Amino acid sequence: MHRRRTILTLKEKMHIIQCIEIGQKQIDLVKKYNSNAATVSSIWKLREEIKHAFINRPGNVQKIKNSKYQEIDDALLAWFKIQRGRNIPVDGPLLRDKATSIGRDFGMDGFVCSNSWITRFKSRHSITYGSIQGEAKTVNKDVVAAWLTEQWPLLRCGYSDRNIFNADETGIFFKVTPNKTHKFKGETCTGGKLSKERITVLFCASMAGEKRQPLIIGKSKNPRCFKNKDLRYHKYTSNAKAWMTSNIFTNELMEWDSELRRNNNRKILLLVDNCPAHPNLNDSLSQIKLVFLPPNTTSILQPLDQGVIRNFKVYYRKSLISKMILAADNNEEFKISIMDAILMIESSWFKVSVETIINCFSHSTIKSNAGETKLDEINDMNKEINESLHTLKDFFSSEAEMNAYLELDKDIQRTEDFDLECNDPEINDIITDDSTIVIENIKLKDALKSIDVINRFYSFEIPPDGIKSSIYRLMDDLEKRNLSKKKVQLKITDFFNG
Repeated sequence: MHRRRTILTLKEKMHIIQCIEIGQKQIDLVKKYNSNAATVSSIWKLREEIKHAFINRPGNVQKIKNSKYQEIDDALLAWFKIQRGRNIPVDGPLLRDKATSIGRDFGMDGFVCSNSWITRFKSRHSITYGSIQGEAKTVNKDVVAAWLTEQWPLLRCGYSDRNIFNADETGIFFKVTPNKTHKFKGETCTGGKLSKERITVLFCASMAGEKRQPLIIGKSKNPRCFKNKDLRYHKYTSNAKAWMTSNIFTNELMEWDSELRRNNNRKILLLVDNCPAHPNLNDSLSQIKLVFLPPNTTSILQPLDQGVIRNFKVYYRKSLISKMILAADNNEEFKISIMDAILMIESSWFKVSVETIINCFSHSTIKSNAGETKLDEINDMNKEINESLHTLKDFFSSEAEMNAYLELDKDIQRTEDFDLECNDPEINDIITDDSTIVIENIKLKDALKSIDVINRFYSFEIPPDGIKSSIYRLMDDLEKRNLSKKKVQLKITDFFNG
């Protein structure tokens, strides 16, 4: 009676290869693993393929089963590793959607990602599903301390606080409104919980509190709401995913580098996290010195992660809810275009104070002589948004519900994982949003009427500091524009003649 031959796992095959490499005889390994000479010989012939598979498919996988769509398999595995490295939960539907997206990017129109394909993918790579208990990957405090004491002082040498910047992206579901609307006046608004059209925004600020204009990345190259609009004073770009890509990042930095060269040859240091969308451009930049934060340390070292972006999100959500209430009060349909979002992003970024940015740099311990962040610094950093949070609380049944709304897009993907950027002009020209929203151009006479209404509104109460001066500056600018247009009418009586 023959003994049943043992089916070898990938780990055992790897061990056989290692044993042969150090001089063990194949016949001895046949006996040890209850196998046969042909199997061990075959393992040795396929050793390079087995080594590659072992690196990418650890565990007790018994057979090396290559996928019919190996390019998609490899790209999906690389993406999965990046997401788990970021401690982002990944489930089956998310894997399936990502695989479909990768197939489309690779031009494999015949690829259909089914549940069974994902099951085989997980089996090939020994991927299991389980609950995340706590934070799976904590920041290595020793790495942070070593970088701050040994590398950072040398990197920042020669740069003053005003010339040290941090840039970071955030994703925004720019239309999403609270899913519980029973406390708002009027009909339930359109959109709601499932209105998750997204954009990505790149923010950048200096250690001294200087803010650059945010760069907005959308999906559509030519949204309908942009028609007949002068966008020179806004920074908008696009790609099929609405992600930050290496091309967009490169273009933004090259443009900024030229701007700095024209600005008295100013030189700056720019801190960014280390991701595929942030290529090392130091050889191409003359005014910007790029410094990459150590991996898995951004939650401690990234200044904009210490409260700046959260401040911005509070102001943006507040503006969104305010527009929603106004639409309900006026019995109008609630609509938000990408142009509306750009204006709200810019105004919300303006509201983030210089003090908040400076304190967040201190909190990250990047700022020189910051030491340990004091409790009163953290409290000061949050003072300015407490009022906004207080006004928002009335529209939610609990503080937890409000925080969930404020942070619902906290972990959405905002940068490319690898070079999968879609450069198809036909795809980039598709109007993917705002297809029914057309924003009329505002006439000068309407702007004058509006500022007059605002001035009269504040005439019957004591306005906050700075409000009246801002109103007067706006009135002065609009009046100058109006008079300039009318200067061909030389006589004042011309305005009253029938």
